Amino acid sequence: MSLAEFSVKNSVLINMIMIVIFMLGIYTMIEIPKEEMPAVDFGSFIITVAYRGVSPLEIEKSIIKKIEDEISDVQNIDYMTATAVEGRATIYISMLPDADIEKAWADINTEMDKVKDLPEDALSPVILRLNMREVNEICTIALGGDFSDNALRQLADEMKDELLDLDYVSKVEIAGTRERQIWIEANIRKLSQYNIALEDIASAINMRNLNAPGGSIKVGYAELLIRTVGEFETLEEINDLYVRMDNQGRAISLGDVAVVRDTLEEAVTISKLNGEKAVTLDVFKKADGNIIAVMKDVREKSAEFAERVSGLKVSVRNDGSIRVNNSINNLGSNALMGIILVFIVLWIFIGWKNALFAAWGIPFSFLLTFFLMQHLDVTIN
Repeated sequence: MSLAEFSVKNSVLINMIMIVIFMLGIYTMIEIPKEEMPAVDFGSFIITVAYRGVSPLEIEKSIIKKIEDEISDVQNIDYMTATAVEGRATIYISMLPDADIEKAWADINTEMDKVKDLPEDALSPVILRLNMREVNEICTIALGGDFSDNALRQLADEMKDELLDLDYVSKVEIAGTRERQIWIEANIRKLSQYNIALEDIASAINMRNLNAPGGSIKVGYAELLIRTVGEFETLEEINDLYVRMDNQGRAISLGDVAVVRDTLEEAVTISKLNGEKAVTLDVFKKADGNIIAVMKDVREKSAEFAERVSGLKVSVRNDGSIRVNNSINNLGSNALMGIILVFIVLWIFIGWKNALFAAWGIPFSFLLTFFLMQHLDVTIN
């Protein structure tokens, strides 16, 4: 018995199957993840390390060589290239076509955790996986207003934490902020007066500003862990730090020979909102997130955050859901136009009833496709 004969003899069953597929297809079309670009994974990784003010030759010796020695243990690497320019090291890793990219990502992070002897002044390595979801953010949020740099940085950190609590938000990257730094400006004349070298100040700070384990002690049946807590918490503690004793046995504190300032690092990136200083947050979504639903939550959270902070201006830019919505609307209008044209042409030649059955099969095929896409983890993009 052919499929056509079975369908004619069991018309009620076939109609019920079609109704079920229509219902599941419509539900799937609404719930299926939607994104602007397909989830293309290039099978490559980039590691960057910033080390400002250092020559390429020094960067090659102190950073690139150490990272390459560890990364070389990762299996299925096709090739690895490195570039050293003044102030930055960049390492590009390409995997073999048949490599397990998820395993390679985990292995590279594991090997990078073993690199412990990079220069102290170098920033922490940044590891980037080259796929469309990692390099394409779904939106950019700008925070501006009449606030100090410190205040904007704190507001950006708070908003980042709240955005990460939203469903299907994978990461949030902040740009345009400057990290807090404590500057110690030594008075050369006073250093000479007290016979103190800059190395003495650095040594005193390094020995004092640390938390260290102190072993354990048994008390009855309990074992208590001992830890010495010595990190600075206030500027006053830094000012009161003893550097050395003078010839009369008087303790010389850091505040006697230097000025301690609570300030910010030098600007690396600058963000503006309508010509005023601002901080930007790039928002990325998870693979199974619907960009339209995620962006709705992001916009609501942004508006709520702006209402809580008086004088804060929040602007959502580069909203990827707008382009996705436009594309889906175009898809829907084109599909509807196609169904109408098919019905009209077939109506002219074979009559309205057969034309209606033929036109009915077009949305059925679409909805069945959406249902299969959902179960094959394919998104609308």
